[in-house]
Parts: sequence; structure tokens; C-alpha cells
Amino acid sequence: MKNKVGPFEFIKSINEHKNIMKDGDPMTEKDYIPFLINRGLSFFQDTVIQVNEMNRLHFLDNKLQFDYLLNNIRPRKRWSKWLKPDKIDNLEIVKTYFGFGNEKAKEALEVLTSENIEVIKSKLAEGGEMVECTLAEPDDFLKIRETLTRIGVASRKDKTLFQSCHILHKQGRYYIVHFKELFALDGKPTNYSENDQARRNTIANLLAEWGLIKLVTPDQTATNVVPLNQLKILAYKEKDEWALTAKYNIGSKKVNYEHNNEEESGKEE
Repeated sequence: MKNKVGPFEFIKSINEHKNIMKDGDPMTEKDYIPFLINRGLSFFQDTVIQVNEMNRLHFLDNKLQFDYLLNNIRPRKRWSKWLKPDKIDNLEIVKTYFGFGNEKAKEALEVLTSENIEVIKSKLAEGGEMVECTLAEPDDFLKIRETLTRIGVASRKDKTLFQSCHILHKQGRYYIVHFKELFALDGKPTNYSENDQARRNTIANLLAEWGLIKLVTPDQTATNVVPLNQLKILAYKEKDEWALTAKYNIGSKKVNYEHNNEEESGKEE
């Protein structure tokens, strides 16, 4: 079995202008972690421009990013600081939990506390990461987004429906997320609970049963669920009779924090 290529080896090869990532070598390309290599080369005046360019174009394939640095950085010896192992681990944890790329994960680490990281670790251990799904057709995204506006917790006295979940599109991947998970993504305080997770799982399962999505990991949402009487599902023809309220608006800086730290009761009032 081929030995894994570490970040130090990639940085050394770039500094020495030696190509260790040959064409058609998927294993070596998989070992390349852009964030770590960019971080290691970011402490030098003669490399910071190239590194910033790769940070800006973080969506490029690993091979393209390596080739760019290899051919645009002048060969010479460079010694740099390095990330502590716990920082590297936390970066991967944030990427896994939120579905972030390297740059967004780095930004999240700036605002997440050590307590936040521990909560994320525990949720990952419990299978609490965001629910990833696939769509039959890209156009289904709008259909799913509209459907989710009609599923949530209802207040019958004023006929208001509070939307529980959203569909999130990140770097070509799709996730069903509870609105409190979205507050966490923004680094805002939130009390995302086991019951919130169960409501999210139930909604994801319903979307899958209706043929709107396909769950990437069906076992993730199979156990922790809520009874359907804890959800209000409006028919499309009823939507004009209700006030549909979202506590988080994707793509808008104006979000409704009023009920963020209140537990959803799961019951209609």
C-alpha cells in the first residue's frame, strides 16, 4: 500500500519545484489538503499572493491548486510555523458537521468557542451532522424549498406556521437543516436540541417518502424522529389562509432571532 503524502512533503516539493503529484495519481491528489498547504506557505511575502489566489479559488481540484503553486512560486528554502494538531482536527470537524469548504470552516473557527466545538463533536458522535440529500433534477430545489415553507409548528389562534427546516445548497451538495443549525452556521448562539434534530429527521424522511429527495445516509434519520402530530403540514391550497413565518432567511442578513432560543413545543397552540 502506498504511504500517505503529508502536508510537509507537498510544501517541500513546491519550495523545491519538484512535482510529486503526477497525472493519473488519485491517491496523492486525495492526500493534498489545500488549507494546510496554503497555511504553511502564507507566512512569506513572496508566496502570499499565490496563496491568496488559491484561497479565492478554493473550489478548484487539488491537482490544479498544486500545479498552480508549483509553477508560480519561486524555488527556495522556506521555514514556517505550523498549525497545532488540535486546530487541524477542529477544522475537519467543522467541515464535516456543517458541510463547509476550507475557507468557510476557517471563518467559523474564528467565532466558535471550545464549548461549541465540544458540542459539535458530541453531535457527530451521535450521528447529528446535517442531513445530506440528492435531487433527481436541479429544478427540484425550488419545489423542495417551497414545500418546506408549509411544514413546521403552528399557532392556530392566529393561523401562523413557523417553518422548521430549510434546504441548504453548499458547494454542489444539498442538506436538509433545522433553522437552529443555520444560526449555528452563522456563529450565533443557539439551543439546538435533540427534539429539534428529531423534527428535522422526520421532515427529511417525509421529503424522501414523497420522492422529492434521496437521502445520502438513510440510517442517519431512521431512529430519532417525532410523531407526525408534532408537525403541521399545510396543503398547497391552504397556504394563502396562513401566515408562513421563517425564523431564518437564507441569503438575507435580516433574520428573526426572536424565537431562536425558545424550544419548539411540537404542539399546535
